Amino acid sequence: MIGQYDDFPNCLFLYAYGDNGLVYSGALAKVLRDVITKGTHPLMNLYSQRGINL
Repeated sequence: MIGQYDDFPNCLFLYAYGDNGLVYSGALAKVLRDVITKGTHPLMNLYSQRGINL
């Protein structure tokens, strides 16, 4: 899950817990990379805590 907080407007947080967290952290890191460098990623809505596309 990728989270964003109003108190930290320019920060994204990657939440990866347990065994699945180890598996998904690499994939979600690529999503975050594209959001930061390109402004968006097609899967951002799927993994976003708020269901928003940045």
